[in-house]
Amino acid sequence: MKAFIYKLFNAPFFENVDSLGVLPRLFIACCFLIIAWLFGLQIKKLSKNRLRKRFDDPLLPAFLANILRIIIVLVGILMALKVMQLGGVATSLMAGAGISAFIIGFALKDIGENFLAGILLASNRPFRVGDLIECNSIKGVVTALNLKDTELKTADGKDVYMPNSMLIKNPLQNYTIDGSHRYEFLVKIQYHPDLVKAKTIIEEIMFDMQSVVNEVHKPSVQLMNISNGGYEFNVYFWLYTISEVSSSNVKTQAMIQIVEKLGVAGFALGNSKED
Repeated sequence: MKAFIYKLFNAPFFENVDSLGVLPRLFIACCFLIIAWLFGLQIKKLSKNRLRKRFDDPLLPAFLANILRIIIVLVGILMALKVMQLGGVATSLMAGAGISAFIIGFALKDIGENFLAGILLASNRPFRVGDLIECNSIKGVVTALNLKDTELKTADGKDVYMPNSMLIKNPLQNYTIDGSHRYEFLVKIQYHPDLVKAKTIIEEIMFDMQSVVNEVHKPSVQLMNISNGGYEFNVYFWLYTISEVSSSNVKTQAMIQIVEKLGVAGFALGNSKED
């Protein structure tokens, strides 16, 4: 990269520009900046479209396209400095790139850390756009991966911009990657001699619910505790992560049916609550 820029700065074009006045050089420098900016946007668009054909996930193409655009804009800035006879400044910037990178990296440690974390996330791809993830007690759907943060949309409609380094340093849970997720709630019934019948009624209700997964993962009802007051059942069920059905709605519908059918069967319920 350095060798390319050095050769570019020594092109005959710059020798001819040096003989011009300040205003013409300023005009040419502005043209370089505008062209670099527009060219960077166009290259970003083209590279993103081409990379998307090779990757089934839009996160990595968008991330690489952004880096390519920044490089093009930086080259345009250096050329504009050269045109304004500030080539010494540009050359010093290139020559002192290592020292500058160290100083800037130390001063902007968090930004650099998030940028490197973004590269790791884009290459390893622990999640994709549309995945439901949770990290550091923040849960939401991934909408974009940027150079320094990842955008999430929470269930209550909030837009959360989570630093990329946080996703690298903390345990990350991806609820979507497996295709389904398990939920549970607790049902308490008072003492009754026919315990098997109560368990069967609850199982039939869960199996009959259309939104509940009944293939690879099946609903289950397990007796968790026996006390003087009665019995406690844990009800487990699975939902597809790509489904738009709310787990809270499924729990509500299931509990209503459980209360009604157990009541008809002669079972007295204790306290019922979600876990």
